[in-house]
Amino acid sequence: MKGKFFLVSVIALLLAITAVSATTCTVNQTQTNPCDLVVGGADGLSVNVNGLIDVSSDVVISGEAGESIPVRVSFTAGRDDTDVRVKAYISGYRSEVSDETNRFDVISGSIYSKLLSLRLPSDIDQGEDYTLYVRVEGKTDSVEKTYQFKLQRESYNLEILSVDADEVQAGGTLRVDIVLKNRGSQRVDDNYVTVSIDSLGVSKRAYFGDLTPTDDVEDKEDAEERSIYLQIPTNADSGVYSLEVNAENLDSRDSMSKSVVIRGAEEASEVIQATTTREANANEEVLYDFILVNKGRNIGVYTIVLDNVDNMMSSVDSTIVTVSAGSSKIVTVKAKALKERTYSFGASVLSDGQNVGRANFVLIAEGNSDSGGSSSGSSFFSGESNNLVVLTVILVIIFVVLLIVLIVLMTRKSSTEEESYY
Repeated sequence: MKGKFFLVSVIALLLAITAVSATTCTVNQTQTNPCDLVVGGADGLSVNVNGLIDVSSDVVISGEAGESIPVRVSFTAGRDDTDVRVKAYISGYRSEVSDETNRFDVISGSIYSKLLSLRLPSDIDQGEDYTLYVRVEGKTDSVEKTYQFKLQRESYNLEILSVDADEVQAGGTLRVDIVLKNRGSQRVDDNYVTVSIDSLGVSKRAYFGDLTPTDDVEDKEDAEERSIYLQIPTNADSGVYSLEVNAENLDSRDSMSKSVVIRGAEEASEVIQATTTREANANEEVLYDFILVNKGRNIGVYTIVLDNVDNMMSSVDSTIVTVSAGSSKIVTVKAKALKERTYSFGASVLSDGQNVGRANFVLIAEGNSDSGGSSSGSSFFSGESNNLVVLTVILVIIFVVLLIVLIVLMTRKSSTEEESYY
């Protein structure tokens, strides 16, 4: 009978030992039994949160929304282990805020210290309670301590939530859409936002009004969205520029940078040539056409400048050409060679003094013009030599008419005298 009792006792003892060894080694501040992984179990963890050394589990820690807090975890290994990881995380928020180390090995009796960083959420409710977990885990067991964490807002905290801006053409207007929010616990009054591109020397300031900590307070809101329009110089070169946005009031400020693309005037304009080479006699007028395309979003005003070439005359109907945004216009150049040879010339297209395109032409002049006309059937030249020729012809005709009249009169007089004599 005693033998059976002894056998039952041994079996019960073995089952108890087995049950203890199978139990998880995770503990919290209410457990005192140590784990093998960390000497002293949860109490063996030395935790420094945001500069508070050896934080006790029953202390309520305070943190400001939006800040990053350091968490230093130190412990002594109770045994050799591999793939150990230290993790800190905050629960109670809509998404987990956490940080963890890479896996590492530990040697029994050695002291380890790991530094983590937690980025606290910025959109929290004032005074909301959270739970901070600090955990050391290995392959088979883990040690964990928990802390009560209370988040609060900074009293005055102005934040630029977003900045949106499209690319713009030089000489155009850049629209900047800005969302400004009050992240603090107190009302912020008289908020101003300034947008600028320092490399171009342009800036604009706008008033955003007052912002309350929460919406629907005295018909005010905690966020404001507005647009600021920045005039871009017409001589701005094409490229990527840094747009600076600064928000401020008497108690706080915030800033944000954004890259914007500016297309120079040369990219917004295009010159397409329809004709490039003409053959004609000397003193014969020829016509050249090119198409001026405005690909920008604003009306384009262009100046046409023709090359000065010896022994050749050239002109354009209008030296100032306006082209609506997204449209084109045909420009006609007229030219006439005074001597027999080959001429190369062109028309430069300027916008606000900046060259945005060019059309190149060639005129091959051979022999002399018989008709003195033009290839288009009409002439726009009326030189002094032509005027003298016309005047001479008119004078000759008048002289001949007068001479005929004189002869007729003299003939009639002579006939009259003969009749009187008889």
